[in-house]
Amino acid sequence: MTSSSPDGLDRALTAYFHDQVPNPWPACRALEGNPTPVPAARRRNESVSGRAILALSVAALLGFGLLLSSGFPASHPAVPATDPGVLRGSTADGTNLIPPPKKVPMGDKEGPLN
Repeated sequence: MTSSSPDGLDRALTAYFHDQVPNPWPACRALEGNPTPVPAARRRNESVSGRAILALSVAALLGFGLLLSSGFPASHPAVPATDPGVLRGSTADGTNLIPPPKKVPMGDKEGPLN
């Protein structure tokens, strides 16, 4: 709960800062003597202006962006070659999707492996 009456710390800080502020406030010395504004110095070399540099940099960024978005000419085909034997003989219902397992020779029926 906050109260509107200041406590001891608030009164001490208020008194301290009131003592630190000069009274009366000093006049601004920069305005004495009617100063006149000084014009900005002009550059001696005006062969390339800031606008020309800005236009050149924007054109370069747009050009590089266009180059990167269209891509570089590829030395390999865009579509990888596929194995024509993949899923050969399979149907839409999924039969023959996995090739049948290979039969492992087990030898003759009477004896162990040859």
